Amino acid sequence: MRFAEQWSWCTVAAIRDVTPRIREFRLRPDNGLVPPYPAGSHIGVTVLIDGQPARRSYSLVENSDPKTYRIAVRLAPDSRGGSRGMWNLQAGARIETSNPASLLEIDWSRRNYCLIAGGIGITPITAIAAALRRRNIETNLHYAAKSRGDAAFLDELSALLGDRLIVHASEEGARLDLDATFRALPDDAIAVMCGPMRMLEAARRTWNEAGRTPADLRYETFGSSGLKPTEEFRVRLKNTSTELVVPQNSSMLDALNGAGFEVISDCQRGECGVCAVDVIAVEARSTTVTSSSAISRNGTTARSAPAFRARSASSPSIRCTGRRSPRQKTDGARRARLSARRYRAQSQAPRRTEPVQTFPKEHRDTRSHRRAFAARPRRWRGARSALH
Repeated sequence: MRFAEQWSWCTVAAIRDVTPRIREFRLRPDNGLVPPYPAGSHIGVTVLIDGQPARRSYSLVENSDPKTYRIAVRLAPDSRGGSRGMWNLQAGARIETSNPASLLEIDWSRRNYCLIAGGIGITPITAIAAALRRRNIETNLHYAAKSRGDAAFLDELSALLGDRLIVHASEEGARLDLDATFRALPDDAIAVMCGPMRMLEAARRTWNEAGRTPADLRYETFGSSGLKPTEEFRVRLKNTSTELVVPQNSSMLDALNGAGFEVISDCQRGECGVCAVDVIAVEARSTTVTSSSAISRNGTTARSAPAFRARSASSPSIRCTGRRSPRQKTDGARRARLSARRYRAQSQAPRRTEPVQTFPKEHRDTRSHRRAFAARPRRWRGARSALH
């Protein structure tokens, strides 16, 4: 696991609407302690959906109160029910939360940052903007929203950033020009963004076309972010007779686990890439999938379906990304799957005693050899510590 999660109880200390569709919640831990956490962190929340507990993640908003968590939830009519569950809470309610964790890495040695937020994606950006300003790092924030009335925390951000806050309200015809924004940045600038999938895809394309370093674009998305409408769909597992129905308010991961399959997963947010698999066919309302990682059910071997949430049968492979580049994310997912398979194999087979081979010392720290190492035969894999 990437995060050593610890869950504890909180009380809903205060609730207020910051826009007609965005509601702010202040959560006070029962133990009175809010641990230090990096800017851009999120917490897990257990919320009731149709009477059943479900887990959701919400980014932490910049907060001057050291004894509470501050989150904001947009009421989404086309969702799995998490936002409705949160909006049903009243002050004084008790709710279980996880300790904060971050997927956005901030390089404090850089002196120029461009922050981009779309809609509710402003929530982690508020904390990042405040942290950068406290360190006197040059920071511009581009905030895209349908209208100024839909832009949450606008007064706070204006006080913090002044004319470095640029609001792009589509109703005013002030749309965000990513090409002009990126080309105006200094060569050493980093861009951090959080928003819908369409915005992310446009930003990645424009960033690369501008000839900028891919790793200097850091981003976080929320689910598939409205790229496709949610709807019920069916999943058929290759080489098995199993066909599952994934309800509109559920994920494929939940459906597989509920059916008794052991699925390799980590973040359960669609960001770490551990659960990434291949979709081999889409047939009308059904999706046929395969996976490089076998999963077991009642002692037999089956093939895993994608554990991310598909927004519709016509686009079953949508998932959001975290702070790593696509190549880093893919490599990390591959290593995680290899580690899981290696663990299962080692628990069922006698320990190997032949000498372990390692890379030459001058090659141990290169990325290419790290990737090559992950694909080596089994006798090479015991040399993992030699790479660090």
